[in-house]
Amino acid sequence: MPSLGVHDPLAATQVSRERINQVRDEIESSPIEVQQGAFDADQVSMERMQNAIEYWDDLGTGETLQWTLANNTVAAFSRADLESIYAAVKSKRAVRGAALHRKATLFKEQLPEVTERDIILSAWL
Repeated sequence: MPSLGVHDPLAATQVSRERINQVRDEIESSPIEVQQGAFDADQVSMERMQNAIEYWDDLGTGETLQWTLANNTVAAFSRADLESIYAAVKSKRAVRGAALHRKATLFKEQLPEVTERDIILSAWL
């Protein structure tokens, strides 16, 4: 009797353009690791950090500001630290975003043959 093999539901499920975009967007806004730790990199988090830098003097926090990292640990950073972190995260986010958009375009060119197995996290890296 022939073996039917192991059923892989991810490989059996075709995806749409919208699903490819959804996965791309989830990865694009995931945390980014820099020298000082991993930081949330979604649009709201980036805007929050930019505002903290821009309005530092109005915050009344003194020399440092308590900042929550992506893993929910809290660390104190100076304005210069936060500026450096923001620049590093923004740069890495831009590079990652461009790579993700290129990969999404390749996936979309292969539709309708693309499956959930094809677009798992490791396929984007």
